[in-house]
Amino acid sequence: MGNQIKVKESKYGNFLKKKNWYYYKQLKDFYKINIPVDKKVLGFGCITAEILSSIQPSYGVGLDIGEEMVKLAQNKFPGLNFMLYPAEEPIAIQEKFEYIIMCNFLDRSSDVWRAFKNLDNLTEENSRIIITVVNPFWDSIFRILEKIKLKTPEIPYNFLFRADIANLLKIFSYNIEREGLFLLLPIYIPFFSALINRYLSRLPLLNNLCLMQYIIAKKIKRQLNNRELSCSVVVPCFNEAENVAECLRRIPKMGKFTEVIFVDDGSTDATVGVVKDLMSKDPRARLISYPENKGKAHAIKAGFEAARGDALMILDADMTVMPEDLENFFWAISIPGVDFVNGTRMVYPMENEAMRGLNLLGNKIFSLLFTWLLGQRITDTLCGTKVILRETHRKINMTSFDRWGDFDLLLEAAKLRLRIVEMPVRYKRRLKGESKMRPFKNGFKLLLRFFIGFKELKLAKSTNNFQKVNLKNLRAF
Repeated sequence: MGNQIKVKESKYGNFLKKKNWYYYKQLKDFYKINIPVDKKVLGFGCITAEILSSIQPSYGVGLDIGEEMVKLAQNKFPGLNFMLYPAEEPIAIQEKFEYIIMCNFLDRSSDVWRAFKNLDNLTEENSRIIITVVNPFWDSIFRILEKIKLKTPEIPYNFLFRADIANLLKIFSYNIEREGLFLLLPIYIPFFSALINRYLSRLPLLNNLCLMQYIIAKKIKRQLNNRELSCSVVVPCFNEAENVAECLRRIPKMGKFTEVIFVDDGSTDATVGVVKDLMSKDPRARLISYPENKGKAHAIKAGFEAARGDALMILDADMTVMPEDLENFFWAISIPGVDFVNGTRMVYPMENEAMRGLNLLGNKIFSLLFTWLLGQRITDTLCGTKVILRETHRKINMTSFDRWGDFDLLLEAAKLRLRIVEMPVRYKRRLKGESKMRPFKNGFKLLLRFFIGFKELKLAKSTNNFQKVNLKNLRAF
């Protein structure tokens, strides 16, 4: 039955390619223009089979997650090599490639970070990666077309902008050479398609509406090896007795050593007793407890001050961010030059009821405000998972205005001019216990903290600039 489904899917994929031939032709032409012939090329995703063939590589390999798609591609293009993409393991290829194609692959990848990490052993200095992804603006258009039966329903796309991809590429030592958008009209209408896609799509406002985003980046030599660090995972807890055992079990071992510090923030359930029992079974577990509920920020501060690890991590006990994702955070903070890693839940599709609509709206508004305030792209201000180096945290002052601690950490990181990178995480709905976030009550306090940050960062900077200008005028006078 499973094979029949795969065959039907592959036949349907061929039908779609015939129906949308103009769209696929534009993608093929884009890659042909940017990749010379007789190069070693690795392609990700089933779409790349035709692209690889048209490029005429000296050695071409295609990867796909579907076994049936791999078989079909290999039969159709016997001069190329096709393999299954091992999403959870390193890619078992010894060859180094001159060009990497990711055509509509990151849109559906379950782990964008791992996809880039897997390239480390497949590329060398001056290797180029060419990425095309769907513009998230079109997500709403696709949903409307699906509802009125003009488009076949598909699984949701990852919400990736070029800036998000560029952020990850820079972490993995790629230099962005070119980026942009193309293909405003993805269907063929004689005369109009050429007019719109060649000329009108280049106009400033219309260009932002194009269907496809692209990035071309070149691998540069990494100057320093990753830092060897130990790790402290701080888990703030308030009435999380049902979750702490599973949370500890799923936290991976990282670096020279890993400790897990459960900070009991005045729980009224059996959280303390459960953690004490865990401590007798798992040497990684530690406990800090106090009787009064003082908020997550206080719990984080207490955990960080007691931590012995070099990298300080925060993980919510509800496991809405998967503990397994901490390995990606640890790898990122180990890279020289990365000072602060902020989780973002705004890339992968969320599970139903993982985040309430009002919380999602508030988060997006605060993200826009903080991007402007900090001068760095921040897509998720309230993700509970963050990582900072212990030596850096000593310079941070956490206030009493932010009960959650997220805004304090981001604002203090900006004051210290730390390099903040974002890590996409898969956000799950809470299975046990209840959320502690109250949109209106907490939203007002967070807004207050934002205005304090505005005064500290923007107004203070403007005042200093004004004083410097006056001082120069006085000297000139």
